[in-house]
Amino acid sequence: MAYTHYLLITVVLVLSGCAKYVNVDYDKHVNFRTLNTYQIQYHPVQVTQDPRLNSPLIYDRLQRVIDFNLHHKGFTKQAQKTVDFQVKYHLGVKHKQESDPSGVTLGFGHFGRHSGAGFGFNVPYEETHYYESVVLTIDILTPSGQLLWRGASERRLLDGATPESNDTLIFELTTEILDEFPPVPGQA
Repeated sequence: MAYTHYLLITVVLVLSGCAKYVNVDYDKHVNFRTLNTYQIQYHPVQVTQDPRLNSPLIYDRLQRVIDFNLHHKGFTKQAQKTVDFQVKYHLGVKHKQESDPSGVTLGFGHFGRHSGAGFGFNVPYEETHYYESVVLTIDILTPSGQLLWRGASERRLLDGATPESNDTLIFELTTEILDEFPPVPGQA
């Protein structure tokens, strides 16, 4: 029975390490249920000079995935100037560093009538790893440009991208952000 509890705790800890985080902020006085139609600004408001992201191919992917997500939420894209909201986005690259953490490992097991426990501790070398993340921010604004909602998240940017990996990156990042739109009343 105790073994099952340790296994459950380990699974929960591992899965919590895989969680994605979206930063969201919005005007709590806006009734988002009144919004129905939108337009997307094709070019980002702000973009890095990194050629992996500063590309019409990336902009096309973003627009398609934003349309896909908003359409499935019941919103309608319109080409007319009179819409309920505008969608704009920002693309950036964040330079980050990480080092190998120290850690403690516990192990339990049994075989027949015998049980055992193990304990391990690892000490990292003084290695620091540098990497880059793509940061996507999506804004929902009034037609006059007042910010109503903002969502942002990031993913590790890998070298050696392919069209398929770029599709996956843009789809996952955009969908993760737009899963939080529109905000649910009472959740702030």
